[in-house]
Amino acid sequence: MSWLDEIRVIVGLDFGTTYSGFSLYHVDGEIGDVKTNSEWPGEMGKLKTNTVLQYKAGFKEVELWGYPALYKKPNKKSKNNETKPVELFKLHLGNCLEKLKPKLPESLTYKQAITDYIGKVGEVNK
Repeated sequence: MSWLDEIRVIVGLDFGTTYSGFSLYHVDGEIGDVKTNSEWPGEMGKLKTNTVLQYKAGFKEVELWGYPALYKKPNKKSKNNETKPVELFKLHLGNCLEKLKPKLPESLTYKQAITDYIGKVGEVNK
């Protein structure tokens, strides 16, 4: 038995700078349709969602992601614990000058932001 026989799902991920989405195909021996996801946290009917994260204080845990992370209303009572949306982190993968790359919170690396975001997309895919 080949490892190819063990593949059950093929996923295509469009990890974009501002919007991301995915499609999947269930491998079951029958010719079927490729399904493109259109259900995201906080919105339905869109093929992509915002490539944005909102972390809890300390930037260790994602609080919101996608559309809800970009449009969260700030809590006026606890301004010190508020974090701003983290976005455009994909630009750190490019070869542009460091000074042109968006600033990230000091305790967050672009690799961690990308890992966190793709992990959240993976949760939708299950």
